[in-house]
Amino acid sequence: MIDKKYQVFISSTYSDLVNARKTTFDTILSLYHFPVGMEMFGSDDDEQWKFIEKTIRDSDYYLLIVGHRYGSLSHEGISYTEKEFDFAKEQGIPIIAFVRDRDMPTSPKERDRDISLVEKLDKFIDKVQTGRLVSYWDTEDKLAAEIAKSLPKTMVNHPRTGWVRADKVLSSESVQELFNLSTENRKLREELEGLRKLNSNLPEIKLLLNNFNSLNFTLKNPILNNEVKIINMQEIENRLKPYVIESEIIEYNTFIGLNTETVDRYNKELRRSKHIELNKQNLNFTVHNVGKSLANNIYVDIEFPNEILILEIDYEHREPRSIAGLPENPLISMEQKANNALYGNDALSLMKRYNVTSLLEFNNNKNYNVLLKPARFNTETWSKLSNQKLTLRLNSLTHTRRTSFDDEYVIIPLKKGTFEIIATIICNEYAEPTTIVIPVNVN
Repeated sequence: MIDKKYQVFISSTYSDLVNARKTTFDTILSLYHFPVGMEMFGSDDDEQWKFIEKTIRDSDYYLLIVGHRYGSLSHEGISYTEKEFDFAKEQGIPIIAFVRDRDMPTSPKERDRDISLVEKLDKFIDKVQTGRLVSYWDTEDKLAAEIAKSLPKTMVNHPRTGWVRADKVLSSESVQELFNLSTENRKLREELEGLRKLNSNLPEIKLLLNNFNSLNFTLKNPILNNEVKIINMQEIENRLKPYVIESEIIEYNTFIGLNTETVDRYNKELRRSKHIELNKQNLNFTVHNVGKSLANNIYVDIEFPNEILILEIDYEHREPRSIAGLPENPLISMEQKANNALYGNDALSLMKRYNVTSLLEFNNNKNYNVLLKPARFNTETWSKLSNQKLTLRLNSLTHTRRTSFDDEYVIIPLKKGTFEIIATIICNEYAEPTTIVIPVNVN
């Protein structure tokens, strides 16, 4: 019996399954067969796709690995991985599929965030599972074990032409075919190596916030001396009771009871205003080119979640104005009379204690103003804030160099929890944008 070696075409997305692909290559080699793959053929180029078609057509088996990303889209609106799958199916090449456990925890870069891509991936998995047995895996070790078990069975049940040693065949045509396949394989690997070198010379843009790739905050709770609330007669200090005028307290409490919505809105904006002033921190941005070539015309779009507020450092801060028609707080009058009895007419300590100067007229304005201001820029760099989206722009950035945007913005965590800041980066040298996820932890 002639000892055949089979060529196995490996198809998958690349960046999220680098380790899985390496494991697959090593496992197939350990079974004494030939793995081939088109990792670097990701762009929609007709010549490159012809290479891929020929390589699949010349392979004996098609091995598919599915993770949690759908992959780059072709002109047909499907991923290149699905396009390869459809072509192998059309050619009648036996397909062995390995789908990653859908409940497996993954890092952000291993999973699609775009809902449309997630839906396309789910439909593709349904297609793969229809009409064939599929193996499932969660770790690279499990994947290697499944391949070592499934591939030999498929080769027995679906024998193919394969390759044999030249001294084991009598046909000169077979020898020539083996030589041609070897030559094609070598040329393809040379092409792949050239593409790898091309990609390795691209710029690589990184973003740091306050010199870190994550942010941590501890919330501080403000003290509210001038919050508007019902006065409880039983809670008035004994030293103030001689100065109680019950009709004033009833009038004050009645107004609050009749204007609950307005009072609640005032107190809410007061708390928010105090919270912002107490918890704001300067936020600096550093754009760093860690690649091997110059980056030109760089745009960094940074989207902040609603739970993390970003403002220009010179934003106009105002506390909410007091409620129109609200009677004077009787406690202020009582405190003044008590102080006058002890210290005379010096009311300065009273004013400081109750922050009376902030009780002007209340309207429905928010407790801070975010004006649409011109972008901060010079000829080389500029930044622009619009609502919760900040854009940084750099004319160019030499490799190994960095540029900082300092003392321009403040950041305020509004509630406790774990959140994500999403940064999208594009420059002239990138074929498509890259995304960076910056975790934010607020205790």
